[in-house]
Amino acid sequence: MPRDIITQGETIQDLQNLVAAVAANGKEVPHLEPPCTLLEGIIGQAQELITLQADLAAQRQEASRKLRELLTEGRRLGNFLRVGLKQHYGPRSEKLTAFRIQPFRSLKTAKPEEPAAPAAATPQAP
Repeated sequence: MPRDIITQGETIQDLQNLVAAVAANGKEVPHLEPPCTLLEGIIGQAQELITLQADLAAQRQEASRKLRELLTEGRRLGNFLRVGLKQHYGPRSEKLTAFRIQPFRSLKTAKPEEPAAPAAATPQAP
């Protein structure tokens, strides 16, 4: 049963084998030499692009690693600045909102609940 998915490497190998077979039988099929030469060029370009893809994938991974490091360092410095601003202005200062930092606001103390109106006295059993 033939496979539906053929990898790039398998395709290139198949095309290289075809070019080699046509070249080996060039005397019998001279009219196929020009397209065969064109196919050799296409194979070369495809191999260059596969190499370029691999290089770009490596560069992308390196860029992602550097980005993670920069964002981690940025978060650390951001936290350092927030702590410095709270130290300078005080943790309750409303000025902190200018820096998108929520000032500490104490919880409102709940008023003690007023006792409910006494229920009608129920006679107790003797």
